[in-house]
Amino acid sequence: MGLLHYLAHSIPLRHFIENKLFRPARSFKKLTAAASFDQSLHALAHQDAAAYAYEHFKAAAYFQSKKELYDFLIAKISPVNGLLLECGVYKADTLNYFAGKLNSRQWHGFDSFEGLPEDWGGGEKGKGAFSLGGKLPSVKRNVQLQPGWFEHTVAPFLHNQQQPVAFIHLDADLYSATKTVLEASTPYLQAGTLLLFDEYFGQIGWREGEHKAFAEWLPGSGYQATCLAYAANGAVLWQLQK
Repeated sequence: MGLLHYLAHSIPLRHFIENKLFRPARSFKKLTAAASFDQSLHALAHQDAAAYAYEHFKAAAYFQSKKELYDFLIAKISPVNGLLLECGVYKADTLNYFAGKLNSRQWHGFDSFEGLPEDWGGGEKGKGAFSLGGKLPSVKRNVQLQPGWFEHTVAPFLHNQQQPVAFIHLDADLYSATKTVLEASTPYLQAGTLLLFDEYFGQIGWREGEHKAFAEWLPGSGYQATCLAYAANGAVLWQLQK
């Protein structure tokens, strides 16, 4: 009974069992539960987005990657006269891709380069995410950057131009930032303007982001919109009509 008594009352042994055996098992259980919950959230968001696309985008082209959608887009931009904008530049990867594909025209990129102005609901990206500390990224020769917050840059820039807007890549992520760009650019749009939303649907909470901003803006814009194409990762291309 001495050994059993020792095993039952030994504090060092109990600490060993707790820390080396039970605690890792509990931690693993928590990790697997969190992973399962995360997968379920994403699965529900994807199912919701797929059902939405199936119902509303039956006549649109579908692509499995953004690159395929981008190449489709370039062909659609070419015949539309006007300004080419990207709102949400970050490191300018997409903007440089567009500018390289359509290098006969000038591109304009808008970004604070100081990150998100607020938390991005539905994900782990908080205020300040995607910040470059105000430093401008390297861009192609046919790209002009307009640093600053959208509410201070988009409308003043467009007001001083002699052309309407042909294309806007809305990669602002947030509902508020997307709504700001749409409202600021409304007087300068035209029938035929192309709007590409980078995170239109499919993310957790996607109905509260770019999708919501566009749905609220469109009825009062004076335009109708047709979805031309969309991609599996949530990018959606619209064209405006009177």
